[in-house]
Amino acid sequence: MLFVQRIHNGARVAAFGLALCAVIVVLWLAMRFCGLVKRVLRDCGVELPTRIPGLLLSAIADSSGSAGGGRGAGVRETRMRKEGGPWRRG
Repeated sequence: MLFVQRIHNGARVAAFGLALCAVIVVLWLAMRFCGLVKRVLRDCGVELPTRIPGLLLSAIADSSGSAGGGRGAGVRETRMRKEGGPWRRG
């Protein structure tokens, strides 16, 4: 989305189109040969790369929830610090 906003001439349109086609081809190849990859890596070799993105996704969700935006645990923690802790009722 950011790159599309920066396209102002034909050469950049062509470069973006080629990059998009390259990504589609790489994804197609990955899906086409996933059976071969699973046979080579076996179950343990496939499980590890699938757990890493899940771990990263949960870390991003946790940090964005505590970063603010009016949602998440960060708001409660900030309020508790301002009020003097969870034991102090105002």
